[in-house]
Amino acid sequence: MSRRHGHRFFLGITVLSAAVLATAPAGSVVLGQEPSAPPDASDVAVASPVPGPLDGIELLVRGERDPDRVVPDEDLTALAQGNTAFALDVYRQVASEPGNLVLGPLSISVAMAMNQMGARGATASQAADAMHFDLPSEQLAAAFDRLERELEGLAGDKVAIALVNQLFGQRDYPFEEPFLETLSRNFGAPMAVVDYNDPEAVRGIINAWVASQTNERIKDLIPPEALTPLTRLVLVNATYLKADWARPFNAAFTEKRPFRLASGRRVRVPTMAATTDAPTAATAGVRAIDLPYEGERLAMLILVPSDLAAFERDLTAETIDAIVAALEPGGVALTMPTFSARTRVDLRAPLQALGIIDAFDERLADLTGISPEPNLHVSAAVHQAFVKVAEKGTEAAAATAIGDSGTSGPPPAFKVDRPFLWLIRDRETGSVLFLGRVLDPRDTVK
Repeated sequence: MSRRHGHRFFLGITVLSAAVLATAPAGSVVLGQEPSAPPDASDVAVASPVPGPLDGIELLVRGERDPDRVVPDEDLTALAQGNTAFALDVYRQVASEPGNLVLGPLSISVAMAMNQMGARGATASQAADAMHFDLPSEQLAAAFDRLERELEGLAGDKVAIALVNQLFGQRDYPFEEPFLETLSRNFGAPMAVVDYNDPEAVRGIINAWVASQTNERIKDLIPPEALTPLTRLVLVNATYLKADWARPFNAAFTEKRPFRLASGRRVRVPTMAATTDAPTAATAGVRAIDLPYEGERLAMLILVPSDLAAFERDLTAETIDAIVAALEPGGVALTMPTFSARTRVDLRAPLQALGIIDAFDERLADLTGISPEPNLHVSAAVHQAFVKVAEKGTEAAAATAIGDSGTSGPPPAFKVDRPFLWLIRDRETGSVLFLGRVLDPRDTVK
């Protein structure tokens, strides 16, 4: 007999295309001018080539975290609270998009934090306000280091999790050594040396690296013509999670059940079923259940509001905190549809709407902490996320276990049978790794 687990497959990729940093066009710099010399090799080590998509490509500094770093708990708490606030801010910015939705807000926060290490002046303060980066730069970087290391420490037989950072920098371009060291030490981010004079070749390298980090689930992340000969740096974060439920569903109880769309129309969709002791809450206008993964630290918080559009408009970190505080254990008969989604977002408009203006303006951006060369700015910011919630395997004995729950009567029903939101949270810190919504479970992707 084999057990049928509820697999969670989540991917979030963020590219700042500086996520791309580029120099300004003629008039701001002399394009034919030879770039300044790179940092001396005695100061910034050149690592040996690495296998895979970057095989044979030179690395300028290798990503090496400090395993002995001590980060105060209060800094981790401040980071997690800020990340959650940003996650809901950016969700509201893209909620007007049609259909099912998935975002990896932690991936966006990490990529923006790497860029923040080189931002100065108003460019830095605007990003700090919008991203809820409430710690000084050095503490912020160290807090991200601790959070990433703690999350990756949750990996085991039934939980696969990785947060991977990578830089792609222009050959012979003068990057500031402290910037490279900060990203290496705190984000484990090596820099691959590439040549944007052949932008399509570099695009192929970056997209191949992204595909290799996402089990080939995200391909062609950077579209044609997104990179140019003026590109100087691409920062990439890939966040990956695949996990089993702590208390699995059973295939024998999966069948088509009614789901009411926002229009009021009822459709029948594949729906899993189980009795569970996962904590639930019922607050004004929303029902919630918190389904843990193996190990109990990561969980999917499912929110079923009576009015999804109104709930989305008012969604804040305080809303989530209040719902989590109201969760109480107690057995329920849960029914929930399987679902999947893929979302590609151009982050420029959402980030600008949140107040990040100067970073995208070649005249105003101050990224002199990345390079002393003038006119660096963020020319593109791309995010793509993927989620698949499904079952795998079967166990006949589970039918008996569910049937013999030991209760004197049937448990109350918790039906996820209308449009809902979901968040993948680290229960200990409150950090949101992924979030999204399901309007129609029939809209599936591969």
